[in-house]
Amino acid sequence: EGGNVDASGVAAALVGMDTGGGNVTLALTQVPQNLQITTEGGNVTVILPLGSTTYDISTPDNQGANLSIPQSLSSPTSIHKITIDSAGGDITVSQG
Repeated sequence: EGGNVDASGVAAALVGMDTGGGNVTLALTQVPQNLQITTEGGNVTVILPLGSTTYDISTPDNQGANLSIPQSLSSPTSIHKITIDSAGGDITVSQG
């Protein structure tokens, strides 16, 4: 509980993480179909693969969080789902 997760080079269609309060840094090399991250207060950084793919990005519990999510990556009709529940931790989504 409370440990940090730092994962790079991840190639998976389905990804789920729950840190119990630690920070998450996740760099993906494959477009995820369904990505779910829960940190219970930790900061989240997600680096998506380069390309024109858009994502249905949801941040249900982000009160007090700083959100940095480029509009060019977000589309509510996308089949690629990303849910990040940071419970107030900062959320950054980018490509790289």
